Amino acid sequence: MDDMDAEAEELGGKRKFFTKVFARFGWSKLMSPSLGGHEMLGLYGEGITKMAENPGLPALFRDIFKNVYLPYRDPETLKAFLKIINEFSYDHSERLGDAFEREPRGHSTLSEILFVTEANRHSRASTQPLNRQKKK
Repeated sequence: MDDMDAEAEELGGKRKFFTKVFARFGWSKLMSPSLGGHEMLGLYGEGITKMAENPGLPALFRDIFKNVYLPYRDPETLKAFLKIINEFSYDHSERLGDAFEREPRGHSTLSEILFVTEANRHSRASTQPLNRQKKK
């Protein structure tokens, strides 16, 4: 959704999903190279707890965020995990679930984090395909 907000701004529109107090939780802010590991961990942890209160998110995504928690407090683990997610490429909305199918059994917490993170990045997946190229 952060990418949709950025696109709206580029076209002269306004942000819709990450506004006001929630603007700092957008994907581009979370992945900023200026953030250290502990800052990223703090921002991510705070973001996943507060996004359920974001009136700019569709109800489905607010509901998803209601019971989410961060099961670990290691900045390097989170940073490595988010880096992998940042490299995902979605050229069709049906592929959003592919990451879950590749996930080893018994790691539902990781799947939950992945889903919440991707919900944060790509609400479009439920309405239209994304044309995102893998970063090199």
